Amino acid sequence: MALATQPPPSQLGILFNDLERPYEHKNPKAIHNYGLVRAHVGVAAKAIELLQTAMHLGVPEARGALGRLLFNA
Repeated sequence: MALATQPPPSQLGILFNDLERPYEHKNPKAIHNYGLVRAHVGVAAKAIELLQTAMHLGVPEARGALGRLLFNA
């Protein structure tokens, strides 16, 4: 999912609620995607937590995304 522009707060709330559900069920790829979205909108602490979880659950792309986030922070 690409976010060229940031959606209004009401749509972000809906998006975050939809992305929290797979996190609760430990869906590794969904957690990775949620971390990328959180990083894009500037919530670094939550993005780091999500990407670390995805990395521990075996998503290989999570390590690179986490490294980029930490390097740019």
